[in-house]
Amino acid sequence: RGLGDVYKRQMFTPALERTYSDITKHDHAWIKVSARIMKLDSSKSLPPAIVLHFSHKAKPYKYVTHNWPIESLKIGEWSALSKDYITPNVRSKSDTVKVYIWNQGGGNYQLDDLKIDLFQPNF
Repeated sequence: RGLGDVYKRQMFTPALERTYSDITKHDHAWIKVSARIMKLDSSKSLPPAIVLHFSHKAKPYKYVTHNWPIESLKIGEWSALSKDYITPNVRSKSDTVKVYIWNQGGGNYQLDDLKIDLFQPNF
């Protein structure tokens, strides 16, 4: 989904969240998260990161982050990033997977095309 200017100086984007039973009936699935960001000023800060994790009874597990490479962040230019994630052995089919962007350095970015693709076994 396109988030436009929503991300300027915010720490986290709204999470995209689904239960395990909503995404697959199999014992695992492969999730690919992708997004584009544009750096809007010359501030030097930690780059944003894609975050994925499952939660069981409000406690996260298999927490993964993937940072945009600093050298790919040029003022006024879009930079794409994707992260592949294999679902863990879930503790419960009602556990949730959460995906969001973490603006860990508090920089000024525009975010667009936050997207999740789901791949499941064919058996």
